[in-house]
Amino acid sequence: MIGILLFRAPVVWATNLEFGSKTILVYSNVSGDGEARFILRIVRFRPDIFLEWESVAQQGTIHFYRDAVEEGEGLALSRLFDNGVDVESEKVMSKWLPLASYQSLIHEGRVKINLNNYSAQLKLKNESTYEVKVDGQPTALSVILVQDNRRGDWTFLKDPENPLLIEYKTPYYREFLESITTQGNGDYRWVRQIPPIK
Repeated sequence: MIGILLFRAPVVWATNLEFGSKTILVYSNVSGDGEARFILRIVRFRPDIFLEWESVAQQGTIHFYRDAVEEGEGLALSRLFDNGVDVESEKVMSKWLPLASYQSLIHEGRVKINLNNYSAQLKLKNESTYEVKVDGQPTALSVILVQDNRRGDWTFLKDPENPLLIEYKTPYYREFLESITTQGNGDYRWVRQIPPIK
């Protein structure tokens, strides 16, 4: 009998992630219609965030203003990703939790937030680790586990300066971060001009 040994790449631990103008995030969206990838290319990361995005058939750019990043009044799952449009978001975040909301979760265990245009409450449930490929290497990220009052489970990067969405799931839908590339080639496909910091 011949045995086959499968060797798995060792998992490394990440203490912090340095995002910059060449960072690429690849998400996978799973629903009843199947699975599709969603790519974000960061053009500028902080104090505001400017990025381009693309899916199989759509693309655009989003500019999250500093107020949205730091004190954002809302969190949107997908409605800001408008095909072919350069979106300016002054108060609402997507893919990142507003920094003030993150601090409320950590220190108070809960926060009220406008979630996809509905008033919602997020509760901190636990802390854990989550494996994501970072620059091709399986990497264990420290995360916080959060639950909303609409049967949604959220996983965010445990980083007060970069509370990135790692996973969101409901009984009917799942979105999760597949990979992070911190040193992409810097080639942008849909950015015509980099806006000033706002």
